[in-house]
Amino acid sequence: MDNKFLLSIRIVFLGVFIAPVIFLCVVLAMQKDIARPLTRADDPFLYIVIIVATMAVISSNMLYRLRLPAVKALTSNSEKLAGWRTLFIVRLAMIEGATLFAIVALLLQECQIYLYIAAALIGVQTLNFPKPSSIQNDIELN
Repeated sequence: MDNKFLLSIRIVFLGVFIAPVIFLCVVLAMQKDIARPLTRADDPFLYIVIIVATMAVISSNMLYRLRLPAVKALTSNSEKLAGWRTLFIVRLAMIEGATLFAIVALLLQECQIYLYIAAALIGVQTLNFPKPSSIQNDIELN
């Protein structure tokens, strides 16, 4: 694995990571003078956002672990790295989608619970930061 590959993966990670953070900052700036309750009884998004966030985290990890053996079975290092990159991007995209959904719910419903859910998902996303040692261990490079 060369530095060019690692740099490209980190740029992809930063792009996927920064987009929800910037969107969240914009939404918070738009709502800076609004008093936000934690949640409301008539909020239709509450259960949907929680379910989507939970399923995104669980399914992104499951998909990654289920597809990883197929990537390990590839013969050349370049094929393994390309397969891992695809898995990595899908993993990031699933969590990013749930984060953006929570932020949109925050924008529409103005309840703090969505801010907390989005912040938690952004925190989960930081755990996916690509490190050379984890990449090598995951796909068993030659």
